[in-house]
Amino acid sequence: MGIPTPLQTLEEEERRARVRLAAYRARLYRHGPMSPIVTDIRLRELERRWEGAAERLRRARRTAG
Repeated sequence: MGIPTPLQTLEEEERRARVRLAAYRARLYRHGPMSPIVTDIRLRELERRWEGAAERLRRARRTAG
């Protein structure tokens, strides 16, 4: 097993993923029509990254204390 990633790093990763997802959602509502398929793929990818980062942070917090 590798060296555990510091909580601060995981918190920053989760925050960046959440902000990126929120910015993309805001752009969706602000701009004109976009391809629904491309939009859905990008949105799902950003949501997956955010959920993964949040899960890693939760696991690290549970392990730390």
